[in-house]
Amino acid sequence: MRRTLLSCALLLAAGHAMASTAWVSNEKDNSLSLIDMQTLQVTDTLKVGQRPRGLLLSHDNTLLYICASDSDRVQVMD
Repeated sequence: MRRTLLSCALLLAAGHAMASTAWVSNEKDNSLSLIDMQTLQVTDTLKVGQRPRGLLLSHDNTLLYICASDSDRVQVMD
């Protein structure tokens, strides 16, 4: 019983920490899509360099780093 309660508490805590949005790279379209995780709808699509593959969000969630592999560059979006 204790294990079950602890598991439920951890899941509830993790639920609050989950992001409300997600960035998804569209490699063949050379774009990124912003998805609302509550509705699972695309809320925005942005053109970026060729074949965006790697995405990294800064620790303070203010910058998104995009590796555009065929453009040989890293883009930074705020």
